[in-house]
Amino acid sequence: MFKYNFNSYQHQKLIKQFEKNGFIIFNLGKRKTKLDYIKKSIEKTIINLLKKEKINIPHKEKNIFNNLHKYLAKNKLNTFRMKVYNILNSKSWFLRNYFEIAKDELELICGNELAM
Repeated sequence: MFKYNFNSYQHQKLIKQFEKNGFIIFNLGKRKTKLDYIKKSIEKTIINLLKKEKINIPHKEKNIFNNLHKYLAKNKLNTFRMKVYNILNSKSWFLRNYFEIAKDELELICGNELAM
């Protein structure tokens, strides 16, 4: 786990990037595994929900995230998205892992007294 030195050039650079853009882009390093796990879980959840609604997706579909609109009507996308979110949010591991992906950077920007 990387800890920031509040006086370091890297810290100042991230703060300036956040102030300018309202967001920061950073390298996940070893934390990428957690993000990949979350992505895979979202993908499985989407596929399972589509199957329950009897919507077939081709086995060759590689990018369900960017192509979901091809399988659902526009007026159903938000409801579907909220179902996915609620399923993931009900899993005990989800919030902890989601937060840990950017924990150091969030603490850098917001302080270390965040509550979830």
